[in-house]
Amino acid sequence: MNKSPNYRCITGARTYPQARQHFLSAVGEAGGGLHSVRHPLPGPGGEPLYLDVASLGDAHATQALLLLSGTHGVEGYCGSMVQSCLLEELARTDLGAGTVVVLVHAVNPHGFAWMRRVTEDGVDLNRNFRDFTKALPATPAFNDALAACLVPARWQGPEKISADLAFAQFQQRHGPLARGIVAGGQHTHPLAPFYGGLAPTWSNHAIRKIVADRFGAVRTAVAIDLHTGLGANGTGQMIAPGHVEEDEARIAARLWGAHYVPPTAQGTVSYALEGGLIDALPQMSPDTFWIRGALEFGTRPAAEVLEAMRYDHWYHAYGHADPAEGMAVGQRMYDAFFDASAAWCHAVVKAGIDASLCALAHFGARAVSAT
Repeated sequence: MNKSPNYRCITGARTYPQARQHFLSAVGEAGGGLHSVRHPLPGPGGEPLYLDVASLGDAHATQALLLLSGTHGVEGYCGSMVQSCLLEELARTDLGAGTVVVLVHAVNPHGFAWMRRVTEDGVDLNRNFRDFTKALPATPAFNDALAACLVPARWQGPEKISADLAFAQFQQRHGPLARGIVAGGQHTHPLAPFYGGLAPTWSNHAIRKIVADRFGAVRTAVAIDLHTGLGANGTGQMIAPGHVEEDEARIAARLWGAHYVPPTAQGTVSYALEGGLIDALPQMSPDTFWIRGALEFGTRPAAEVLEAMRYDHWYHAYGHADPAEGMAVGQRMYDAFFDASAAWCHAVVKAGIDASLCALAHFGARAVSAT
């Protein structure tokens, strides 16, 4: 079904308003419906921020494709580009009776607009979907010393050099980037990366309501959450939820083949984490049979991506009095999670659309012949 890479929105956007405008235009041209939920805080230019929900297809559908972007804020520049290009493709696709496509643009609009991976309260949204009425997991290895290594009080000079050395020694003991310890999620150090928070965030509440309202009558749904920052440049990997039943894994493997891998499998770019969005989808719509994956696209080397995140967290913890440095931090985050080269954009758009169309083909959708 995906014959042409020449989508209008394939070059991506440089700001949240640009990305949103591309998306809204694509929704309108595809004849989709739109529902927008306004975020309580503004963007960097004072602009309003929205979690936008577009839908195309049967309003009474029993099968659905859910495509999510911007769970990790700044990663939404890639996700938005894929969603906007997919809408162009859907304009020439017959979804058939009983199928709907739901696209959630900017699950974390504040992080999207402010070039941050986290939410307005510094929370990693993809570590926030957990039951906060229960005791939070202990993460003794993510202690004060590790948090200080990741986010030193000074970004230049002896303190940064000492922090880098200490983190290098930590990696020697626990492996490159100590990924399972560092990135698995923590709830004790709010200034550090991968902080899952102490309560559900605004975006958590918003997406739960959207899924509960929209998917109550849906019996089977494929969900793809679009991410960037892990893996080789331009490559994509469909990462399974942390907890998946046999029937779901079997169908997902048939849809996406070798691209579909468990988060702890040999050769995966990912790692085990708790509180992920796609893990929580069955709680939001328990009568729906879910087939879920986080589609992760590589951008820069992992150490470079983590360094951009450290810089961002340092700035918002200690350096926010300097607006010029804030612009440099935002640019570094954008570059770490989005590659504006034509080759990268074409590769990720093709992979994202192919993954989506595989799901729709499973539901019986087909391309409309050109006239």
